[in-house]
Amino acid sequence: MKFTKKFLIIIVWTAFISISCIWNFYVIDKNINLVVKKQSQSFFNGIQTTREWGAEHGGVYVPITETTKPNPYLNVPNRDIYIDSLNIALTKVNPAFMTRQIGELSLKNDDVVFHITSLMPLRPQNKADNWETIQLRKFEEGATEVLEYIKEDSIYRYMAVLPVKKACMQCHAQQGYEIGDIRGGISINIKAKDYQKTVFSQKLNILTFHIIFFIIGVVGILLFIWFSEKQLRKLKHEKQIVQEKNRRIESDEIKIKTQLEELQASSEELRQNNEELLTLNDNLTEANDLIKEKNKIIKKTHKNITDSINYAKTIQESLLTSKTLINKYIDEYFILFKAKEQVSGDFYYINKIGKHITIAIADCTGHGVPGGFLTMLGITHLHEILNRKETGNPGYALDFLRERFKKTFKKFGSNKNHALDIALCVIDTETNMLQYAGAYNPLIIIRNNKLIEYKATRNPIGFYPKEKNFKNNEIQLQDNDFIYLFTDGFQDQLSGKDNVKLKSTSFKKILIDIHKLPVKIQENKLNKIFEDWKDKSQQTDDVLIFGMKFSQQTKVKND
Repeated sequence: MKFTKKFLIIIVWTAFISISCIWNFYVIDKNINLVVKKQSQSFFNGIQTTREWGAEHGGVYVPITETTKPNPYLNVPNRDIYIDSLNIALTKVNPAFMTRQIGELSLKNDDVVFHITSLMPLRPQNKADNWETIQLRKFEEGATEVLEYIKEDSIYRYMAVLPVKKACMQCHAQQGYEIGDIRGGISINIKAKDYQKTVFSQKLNILTFHIIFFIIGVVGILLFIWFSEKQLRKLKHEKQIVQEKNRRIESDEIKIKTQLEELQASSEELRQNNEELLTLNDNLTEANDLIKEKNKIIKKTHKNITDSINYAKTIQESLLTSKTLINKYIDEYFILFKAKEQVSGDFYYINKIGKHITIAIADCTGHGVPGGFLTMLGITHLHEILNRKETGNPGYALDFLRERFKKTFKKFGSNKNHALDIALCVIDTETNMLQYAGAYNPLIIIRNNKLIEYKATRNPIGFYPKEKNFKNNEIQLQDNDFIYLFTDGFQDQLSGKDNVKLKSTSFKKILIDIHKLPVKIQENKLNKIFEDWKDKSQQTDDVLIFGMKFSQQTKVKND
């Protein structure tokens, strides 16, 4: 078996083990977040129950001490009283004051700290910090709770809403609150050290198991390949034996013919020679049957390898944005996607996040199965970044994507040039403003029959000696603009006639010639031009071209 086929089998097995390991890591992170959230909810419910008890009793009276002094922000009758018989001064503690004092006691606990806060606090100490302010704004928009892991501080921050209830009005009515308004919230800080130790231990166990399983699988694959090659060698040897027997039969036939001409009277000798010939024919039949059995084994092995590569192709296609989903966002577009092999190193990503349409066209290092692995990594990181970070600035998104790529490979001790080129566009569906940033891959807009090219930053998404930030371009779209994003596969294709590249200049001329045609016809023409240029030669690289027409009547959908 050729080395490349052995390598492909091991690559597919590695991909399977890697995906399984990543999925288990994701489940562990998800479960630990659920545990932290449940604990935070328990703390919050305990605090809330204490507050409701205090509110139902209109507050409680406690002795005035050095740490518990009259609340200057509590404007109610009989806030302070003196009991002559006990010679003691008491002050009323409302739920907010009670919560703040409990929160101050919680500072002595290294693991859990909480804080009551509001956008309009009566007491300055209850002022919200930056993170709490952001969450309180979200509460005003309908959210009820939030949990976030703050990596740099190694803590989990949980916050839940405090709506205005009837018992709250005696203290907060003067602020203009009504029952049901969002008064504020309680934030809870939980140190993540123990949780992260648990996550690390679980991930280490999962990683160890997958490494062992991976080694067992690789050994099994190598043993299977060794056995298959041994059987092939045996089959080749048996074939040689059959050929030798065939030569012997031919020699015997010549001998028999000579004996028949010389000894026609010797019928007994002829009979014996005929019996020998029949025996040889029987042996030949048995050998042919054995050859057929070995051929079945070879066909089955080939089918298993082909099925594995086809399954890898199915996994990759499931990660690409479906045409059904794209049709919900964009009216007039086309995607010309021609993989060099079964699995492609190019990918496209189209999604709608809020009022923004995000379009990415990317080309990973290599093609086939190795390129396919990078596409899955690229799609996964890009989707996560665009959903967790601000999508209005593609340049920032590419900076972040590059860091994620480098960090991924550094974890495994590699700093090789595993990279991708990409063009990333974000279209604001309200203002029709397009923002673009690119890593080697440019953006072309044809407007009023003129081609406008926006150059990409000459840096890849990956390790590079002279890194610089990816430039962000802002472009106000106009009626009948035609937008093109593409990888280099089309223009780098070698001609089947004189073995030269199509080149960028010819490609741009083709775009100008076809840009006024309907999008489906454009796709068909580009495909025909490519096939005619390639002729009978092999495809040089993966090909991916995205085209989209923008007009005021059929603009990108803002649903």
